[in-house]
Amino acid sequence: MHRLWPGVCAAMLLAVGPLATAHAASLQQLEQQQHQTSQQLNAEQSQLKATQNSILATQSRIQQINQQVAQDRSRVAAIDGEIQATQAQLTTTQNEITSINRHLHYEASLLTAQVRLMEEHGAVGYLDVILGAKSFSDFLSRLYMLSQVATMATNLVNQIKAQDALMHQKQAQLVTQKNHLVALQQQAVAATNAEQAAAASAGALVISLHSQEQQQATYIGQLKSQLTSIVNQIQALLAQYTGGYLSQHQLFTALYPLVQSATTQLGGGLPPALVIGVITEESGGNQHAVSPAGAVGLMQVEPGTAAPIEAELGLPPSALYNAEDNLLIGCFELRYLLDYFGGPGASANVSPSLAVPPGNSSTYLSEALAGYNAGPGSVKAYGSLAGLFAQSWGASVQQYVANIEALYLQYSQWAP
Repeated sequence: MHRLWPGVCAAMLLAVGPLATAHAASLQQLEQQQHQTSQQLNAEQSQLKATQNSILATQSRIQQINQQVAQDRSRVAAIDGEIQATQAQLTTTQNEITSINRHLHYEASLLTAQVRLMEEHGAVGYLDVILGAKSFSDFLSRLYMLSQVATMATNLVNQIKAQDALMHQKQAQLVTQKNHLVALQQQAVAATNAEQAAAASAGALVISLHSQEQQQATYIGQLKSQLTSIVNQIQALLAQYTGGYLSQHQLFTALYPLVQSATTQLGGGLPPALVIGVITEESGGNQHAVSPAGAVGLMQVEPGTAAPIEAELGLPPSALYNAEDNLLIGCFELRYLLDYFGGPGASANVSPSLAVPPGNSSTYLSEALAGYNAGPGSVKAYGSLAGLFAQSWGASVQQYVANIEALYLQYSQWAP
């Protein structure tokens, strides 16, 4: 990319066995397994997060219930104290009523005996005996006073009985409230036990999910290791191509799964046949190729061009020297150039018809390929491909475009 030296010739056609096809199929299968495993891991991580949120909510609910239980217990204790105080007061009142009734019974008996004595004897001489009166008027006075005392005692008894009835009613209300609070407390305890059981179950689920996550991570690591091994084998096959031991068809078959994975990560639309044509022309499939201008890897990307793409894709600066990441960065740049010269979404509509005849058209495909080789600024600076090709060094760019478009036409016939 952005260099002016011819690529490796792409017309080396020597036969080799079906090893590349087998490796390509293995790579596709592993990538599918890795994709399924990643989806399963993402789902389990989402479930783990939801479970953790549920545990937090459950713990908060348990704390609220414990606070409510403590408040209910405090209130029950206060009601118990009030009931005990009321019972003590009721006992005291009942004792007072019993004492007053005993005294009134005694006074009534005494008065009845004295009146009966007066009826039997009818003598005023007995007046000094009745209530200690000295005369009949004194007796009447004492009798009136006794009547007043009896009336007051009766009123007091009625008041005490009414107060006793109120106390009984209040005691019954307090007992009802206490029973209600006890029932609430039992419900709160039952709810707490249920919440604690749910929290324990959720905790066990979290532990199980963590274990499954670790197992999945181990499995994904194993898949990545296998994928790396197969990629290395593919690179060995590509090295054979640069040495003249693989045909173009075998090269295409070996590269297709790797390229298709990269274009899929970018959202699809970019034809793998076109990308493989660029790789064939740029590096001949040699991931360690470095141009005089400093372009690196399969797609021959310069570090300055790669830096903003690495940042956008979240890749480290060293990604350019990794075969898979180099391919992803190059595809990103190629897609950008197609959309730059052809308009938004043009990269999703690239067809082999745009490459007919190879290198002699002024389509946005030819402009994008020329921009990939010489830089988009050079294409814009001369106003057209014809102006660019007319330069002293333009013939090499034109040949570059023609080679890739010819490869694109050929590879499109082999695409699945």
